[in-house]
Amino acid sequence: MILTQPLFKARLGAVQTATTWATVEPFILAAERGFRERIGSPLFNYLEGLSDIEATDYQLRVLAEGAIAWASLFRALPHLKFRIGDLGLMKNSPANTIAITKWEYIDSKEAVQQEADDWLEDFFQLLESLRPAVWTASIGYQRRQAHFIRSTDELARFVSLGGGRNGRFFDMLVPYIAKVEELYISPVLTDSDFEDLLEKWKDPEASWSKEETKAIEYIQKVVAPMSYYEAFPYLPLQVDYKSFSSPRVKDGLVDEREPEANDVNTLKRQLFMDAELYTAKLKKHLDKVASSTLFPGYFDAYKKAAPVEKPDDFTDTPHVII
Repeated sequence: MILTQPLFKARLGAVQTATTWATVEPFILAAERGFRERIGSPLFNYLEGLSDIEATDYQLRVLAEGAIAWASLFRALPHLKFRIGDLGLMKNSPANTIAITKWEYIDSKEAVQQEADDWLEDFFQLLESLRPAVWTASIGYQRRQAHFIRSTDELARFVSLGGGRNGRFFDMLVPYIAKVEELYISPVLTDSDFEDLLEKWKDPEASWSKEETKAIEYIQKVVAPMSYYEAFPYLPLQVDYKSFSSPRVKDGLVDEREPEANDVNTLKRQLFMDAELYTAKLKKHLDKVASSTLFPGYFDAYKKAAPVEKPDDFTDTPHVII
């Protein structure tokens, strides 16, 4: 177990010292399981073994502890409102305390979730910078590197609608990133060039020509807005075993309303136009730089020299050429 009681309270800071370990331990175990699944067991075990607080890698453990601690608190919050005993559910009301309002509770949950997201994003950002061998050899790393947009930070460079540092939203968007690459990028590059470029993109030690770098930039500028566009029909819906539903925000510090149809259509149209613009730029760039050695699939499909046209021969014709 990566968290101890002192570490749990130290990473949160705002938790009252009276909170007992037994109360939160089940939620910590659940949050650790989720974190382990996300990064893979080899990396999790590596983090558990880090003990030198002066080492650069130790900061990875600190960030992991923070992400798990805040995720644990988010899981625990709904259950901390009550106490369960032989008489059923009860709510304590000690002297000189008052119950918080509904909007305060909702705001607190959202703040806790944002803290968990931020710690997790900081963890992955440092992980990508340090790239320990146990990470680059893992399935989790390969899964995260499988697309031309690999993180919330990369996504926010081109479209910042998701808030920039929202890991939950990015995880939801990954299937649409894959869809865009399959339906819109691969046909432009040709399948062979797409696969070769993506494999090279996954290699942190690869060297890049300026032509390839520019192509990657155009690809990302297509994938980012188009993944939003493809996800749009599904964003308002929540699906579970009960039925389809559309979540609504009723309480909180900020009043929210359903967007007007014109607002939605304008945004969708702009996302599509942005993707179309950079698709055209990508094609123009490939037309300019593709050769038998650079983007050879595209070159073979679209740029092979056309047959040389012979000049018209009017020999032995009765027409007069002026």
